[in-house]
Amino acid sequence: MSNRTVTESELVKFSEDLRNAANDLKIACMSLRSCYVTEASSVQEF
Repeated sequence: MSNRTVTESELVKFSEDLRNAANDLKIACMSLRSCYVTEASSVQEF
């Protein structure tokens, strides 16, 4: 871990990247779940 200070713009960019990643993950989970539901309706929603 480096000791250098983080600039505000870096912090903003990091939080945006984090938000985008979380959104991508959410989309992936939703499509995965709908795929499971479509493939086997006997599988309970998780």
